[in-house]
Amino acid sequence: MSVHIWRDNGEKTKLFVKNNEFKVPKNQGLYVVDIAINSTRGTMQYAANVQIR
Repeated sequence: MSVHIWRDNGEKTKLFVKNNEFKVPKNQGLYVVDIAINSTRGTMQYAANVQIR
């Protein structure tokens, strides 16, 4: 699994994943979280908008 997060200013960061868990930043703002999961059955990708207040 790989997780990337984009800030509203376009800055992209790869998040550390351990035991299929990750932490989003504590900084306020709008983010897009992109999760890609590779398995023997194929690849799945999820994206979500996140607002941290």
